[in-house]
Parts: sequence; structure tokens; C-alpha cells
Amino acid sequence: MSRTEVKKMTVMNPYDAIGKAHNKGLDFIVEKLNPQEDIKQERIVELVSQFLVSLRTNEDAKDDCSSKKFDFILGYVGVGKVMNMLTQKSNAELIESGAFSAKQKCYLEAILEVSKERDLDRDGTLKILMNIEEQILLSDLTPQELEVPLIAVSVAKYSVKYFMEQIKNDKSEWKNFIDGDLAKFRWPWKADGKGAIGGALGGVAGGVGGVILGAIGGALGGSIAAALGLTN
Repeated sequence: MSRTEVKKMTVMNPYDAIGKAHNKGLDFIVEKLNPQEDIKQERIVELVSQFLVSLRTNEDAKDDCSSKKFDFILGYVGVGKVMNMLTQKSNAELIESGAFSAKQKCYLEAILEVSKERDLDRDGTLKILMNIEEQILLSDLTPQELEVPLIAVSVAKYSVKYFMEQIKNDKSEWKNFIDGDLAKFRWPWKADGKGAIGGALGGVAGGVGGVILGAIGGALGGSIAAALGLTN
């Protein structure tokens, strides 16, 4: 096997399942939102929490099982805290608040600072994010240091992919919430990336599972709130 073949095999983001789960969460939530109601952040937090419970149990959180109620409460508190943090902190302040190394900060800043001029050039944005992802994977960061940058770039990458799919989907639920042509809408994928970072820092529960659920919850809350104009 050649060195080129080895390199191609190793450049795989082990956190891509988080980006994929994030996209499923976007569908889960937009299908439950009512375009006729005055949507508040509390409603988004509630639906994000329901989705997090569904990831843990493969079922919705609406029945009377006490363990699901407990998971829902943990999720609601965790996601609510993350969304407050995202509202209060700029990208730079959020990154600075984590105990990140200089290299981690560099990669996180690169993810969140892709030029706004590329907002409608989704193919170009996706290529840039994938290039950043490859640089992270081939870096000398430790496995622990790799976690948040790879989670953030996975969520950002899949968020861009998600909206590219929505533009092509004539039955997209987002048409009920976004005026005009979806192709001209600046989908807030950076809010997903920022939310993933904030959620990973805050977590939902303890341990690795809390980091992962926190990242998914933060990304979902941040992006949907931004898409609906509830945050700057």
C-alpha cells in the first residue's frame, strides 16, 4: 500500500456522526414548529431537548417515563445555558473562554471566520471547510485537543450540506419560515459551528456523552434561532 493510499484512509473525521445527527435534528425541529405561531427561544430549546432525548432513547420525550423526563430537564437546562452563552459572547470571546491551545484556537477561528462573501457560494464554502478539516486531521494535536475542532468543523460542514439539500427540495419545510427563494437565503451555518463549540464547552451532562450531546444541542439551538431571526 502506497503512502498516498494510507493518507487517504486516515483523513476521516471520527466526529462526522455528530454532523449527521445535527442535520437530523434540524429536520426533527422544523417539522414540529408551527409557522403560524410567534416562535420564542424557549420553544426551540424545548424541541432541541426533545431531540436529544430521542437520540438517547430512540423515542420522543412526550410519554410519562420518569427517566425521559429527567433527560429532558437536563437537556433543557443545558441547551438553555448554552444559548444564553452564545447570545452573550462573540466568536472570539467564546473561543477565548475555553482552555484551548494556540493551535486549537487557530483552527476554530478559521472555521468561524470564513468570509461572509462566500455565504451564497456554498460549494466554495464546503471546500474551504473540508480543507480546514484535513489540516486539523493531519495536525499534531493530541486526541483530546482534536475533539472540539473536529466537532465544530463536522457540524459546520454538514450544516452547509444540509441547506444545499433544502434548496433542491421543493417540499422543504424551511419554505414556510424563510421568505423568498431559499437559494438567496444566507443560512447561518456559522451559528451551528459556534453553537457546537459552546455546547461542547458547556455539555448537557457529564463525560464524553455530555460533550457530544452538548455540541449537537448547542449547534441546533444556535442555528435555528439565527435562521428564524431570534439572534443577531
